[in-house]
Amino acid sequence: MASVGEEDNENKGSMWDLDQKLDQPMDEEAGRISNMYSEKKFSALLILRFAFQSLGVVYGDLGTSPLYVFYNTFPRGVSDTEDVIGALSLIIYSLTLVPLLKYVFIVCRANDNGQGGTFALYSLLCRHAKVNTIPNQHRTDEQLTTYSRNTFPENSFSGKTKRWLEGHASRRNALLILVLVGTCMVIGDGILTPAISVLSAAGGIKVDHPKMSNDIVVLVAVVILVGLFSLQHYGTDKVGWLFAPIVLLWFLLIGGIGIFNIWKFDSSVLRAFSPLYVYRYLKRGGRDRWTSLGGIMLSITGTEALFADLGHFPVLAIQIAFTVVVFPCLLLAYSGQAAYLMSHSNDVVDVFYRSIPDSIYWPVFIIATLAAIVASQATISATFSIIKQALALGCFPRVKVVHTSKNFLGQIYIPDINWVLMILCIAVTAGFKNQNQIGNAYGTAVVIVMLATTFLMILVMLLVWRCHWILVLIFTGLSLVVELTYFSAVLFKVDQGGWVPLVIAAAFLLVMYVWHYGTVKRYEFEMQSKVSMAWILGLGPSLGLVRVPGIGLVYTELANGLPRIFSHFITNLPAIHSVVIFVCVKYLPVYTVPEEERFLVKRIGPKNFHMFRCVARYGYKDLHKKDDDFEQILFDNLFLFVRLESMMEGCTDSDEYSLYGQQTAQSKDCLLSNNNVTVADSDLGPPTILSDDLIVAVKSPQANPTMRSSGRTSSQTEVAELEFLSSCRDAGVVHILGNTVVRARMNSRSLLHRPEQTHLRLPISLTFIQFSVFSQATMGDSQYSFSLTTFSPSGKLVQIEHALTAVGSGQTSLGIKAANGVVIATEKKLPSILVDETSVQKIQLLTPNIGVVYSGMGPDSRVLVRKSRKQAEQYHRLYKEPIPVTQLVRETAAVMQEFTQSGGVRPFGVSLLIAGFDDNGPQLYQVDPSGSYFSWKASAMGKNVSNAKTFLEKRYMDDMELDDAVHTAILTLKEGFEGQISGKNIEIGIIGNDKKFRVLTPAEIDDYLGEVV
Repeated sequence: MASVGEEDNENKGSMWDLDQKLDQPMDEEAGRISNMYSEKKFSALLILRFAFQSLGVVYGDLGTSPLYVFYNTFPRGVSDTEDVIGALSLIIYSLTLVPLLKYVFIVCRANDNGQGGTFALYSLLCRHAKVNTIPNQHRTDEQLTTYSRNTFPENSFSGKTKRWLEGHASRRNALLILVLVGTCMVIGDGILTPAISVLSAAGGIKVDHPKMSNDIVVLVAVVILVGLFSLQHYGTDKVGWLFAPIVLLWFLLIGGIGIFNIWKFDSSVLRAFSPLYVYRYLKRGGRDRWTSLGGIMLSITGTEALFADLGHFPVLAIQIAFTVVVFPCLLLAYSGQAAYLMSHSNDVVDVFYRSIPDSIYWPVFIIATLAAIVASQATISATFSIIKQALALGCFPRVKVVHTSKNFLGQIYIPDINWVLMILCIAVTAGFKNQNQIGNAYGTAVVIVMLATTFLMILVMLLVWRCHWILVLIFTGLSLVVELTYFSAVLFKVDQGGWVPLVIAAAFLLVMYVWHYGTVKRYEFEMQSKVSMAWILGLGPSLGLVRVPGIGLVYTELANGLPRIFSHFITNLPAIHSVVIFVCVKYLPVYTVPEEERFLVKRIGPKNFHMFRCVARYGYKDLHKKDDDFEQILFDNLFLFVRLESMMEGCTDSDEYSLYGQQTAQSKDCLLSNNNVTVADSDLGPPTILSDDLIVAVKSPQANPTMRSSGRTSSQTEVAELEFLSSCRDAGVVHILGNTVVRARMNSRSLLHRPEQTHLRLPISLTFIQFSVFSQATMGDSQYSFSLTTFSPSGKLVQIEHALTAVGSGQTSLGIKAANGVVIATEKKLPSILVDETSVQKIQLLTPNIGVVYSGMGPDSRVLVRKSRKQAEQYHRLYKEPIPVTQLVRETAAVMQEFTQSGGVRPFGVSLLIAGFDDNGPQLYQVDPSGSYFSWKASAMGKNVSNAKTFLEKRYMDDMELDDAVHTAILTLKEGFEGQISGKNIEIGIIGNDKKFRVLTPAEIDDYLGEVV
């Protein structure tokens, strides 16, 4: 077996080697500057301005918590005023430990080049450990200026953690699920925050009108929510400037009211700043006090926004706003409500509104409603951003993203998600009708998000910050003590509304994980079935088609190799564009890719193929520009690539290396320093790096005017190619996209792989594009097709009869199936003695184990041979095994049959004899122009078909050996042969038990002729 494998490798030849050279991923393609990201420096005045603006974006949710915290803590009323002091003490230290210490001073430092949120932590981890589950990443992505990573000593704790995390796919998947769980809970916040904030604010109406029904309050809240979600498509560009003043006024009001209430009702509540009262509160025990922690935890809801919205503002601005405004105002607000409850313990339901002085009640009510709307708007906008980030990481189905602002690209609107959020938000509000159950649901979502952040921060501290394990242990211990305590409390309230975020998160998690799983599996399939470069090069510069003017942008998920869909284009389309560019749009685990580093360009194959690959890279925060801008930037980089390539390829000593880009180390040096001109020193704008197989531009020619004035003389080849590309672009650009559907295999056993016979696909169809490529009709019926064939009186198609006439006028061909093989033979009479007989070959190889011979029109046979080879190649790439003889015959016959019923085409004027040997043994088939095919023991066709078949009927025997079949074939040809028969004017092909089809040489045929004579 080893010898056979070695022989196979030897027989692969130069085309195999070429395929391995060309079908390589992009190496260090892009021109780059050094990786020197540093946080931007801002003036003190600008920092204060950012701190003011952050109030409206970051702290709305946290600021509206005083509306409902005490009611959710004591839903059954206050039984002992000491409980109020204990609850206030818990609120004070919860705000101190979680938002202030954990998030403001620790978590906010774990930003991804200024970006915050769950995906930011995940992207940091993906860059410092190989845990990214998106498969189409490459080492050159690490050269981006926004891509930073650390190295670890082998024996360090961080290094061991990294190796453990990378060691098994289940750990990487567990990390992904953790990220998705946190993300889904944040999406749940986008449903629960508007519900509880608006309902709590609207509840103030009942305080002034006690007899009002609660249903009216709910109706008012629903109306506000419907209006809020209905106006999302307008964006917040025009009213966003009001958010910060509203929230600042809100904080000042609740802080001032708190001071007033402490002074008026009971200043002794300030003793709650002693942690002793936390101990006393918990010591009194009881399930009610433990479950009340779920209400206290609502005081820190909105804390995640501190980190999630970090990308809008500098860390220092977030810290200043919280420590100077938010933190003290919240402490005063809660202390003031506690002071009021010390004297009015029965008013816990509406404690916020009842503690407001009568003279300012309605102004505060209006500001409270506006603050609740601002908090809801910030949460909804954050949900849109999270969905977009999930899209970028391949974890969410493609949805429409609308940019609502021309000035701020970060303001987006996703219609489908908006209406889903609105329906669920209204259902929660109208379904529960009170703050308590919504608060239970809200608390469950928030504490799970915090736990997910804690676990991710542990890995960040180890892998990114490389902290000592003792520091990591201290952070873990303090965080988990607080968060697990709250988590245990909300578990008691799962049946009282806490199940809502779990159901919502489970639904979104299923969608996101299944989509990501299908995305990865689809990519793996495309990688396994990508088109062989040797096969593409074997088609020649025309790719076996008509190259029409224009540029075709073929979109693919592959960053290297040619997609399988391209072979379908070649097989089924009559023409393809003069220039083909394979475009891969991929997202990286970075927040942004600088514009000048976005595009990577390389050439595919020789220049006369006019094929290129372009990889467009984006970060999870990047936004696509409109198609015109994308095309323009792509073509700018393509033109600059051609200029750089032309300038440098003259340095190599070999045209072959210049053509295919396989430079040696010496040629690389030559490319960098030829004629004392280097890339870094020449007037090319930003620096550019060369790889083993390409030269890549990083800015458009328009952005590099010095390129045209550098004094370099453009070669005629370069000028001609640039003019050709420009003319093709002017002729038109077509975006060509494929259609991929993922289905389970028959033998799949896992939950995600249901048996195919159940007719169940993955829950989300992975259908991407339905796009028209050419206006020409392809083979088969289409909207342009109409029948041009008519029946003759004999019941046959007239054109088929003419095609059979062409076959009957052709030279005689025959086939014989022996017990241990198959023989096909044909006459090879040349039209002139001046024709080189070696250039004419009627017997062709379709696959290593299948051959074919024809009678009729030679050009038609070449088309069928090419199509049959493509079918065989596609089958082999898909199933990793040779195509069965019967299936190849069936596919070829189908092509011939389609040409008998399609508009604008005619039947093939040729019949084929196909000989092969597979697992079913030796086989011989004849395929006629009508598309009909039969299996034969022996058959003949051509002008001497009658005599040949008569002779075969007399001589054929079922137990005939292969050599006897060759002798019989020669004798059959001699029956009607004109002139002297020899190895030069007949052809014979054989296949035996070795399953290798071969054409006999003239010398071998002469030997057989000698045996016959």
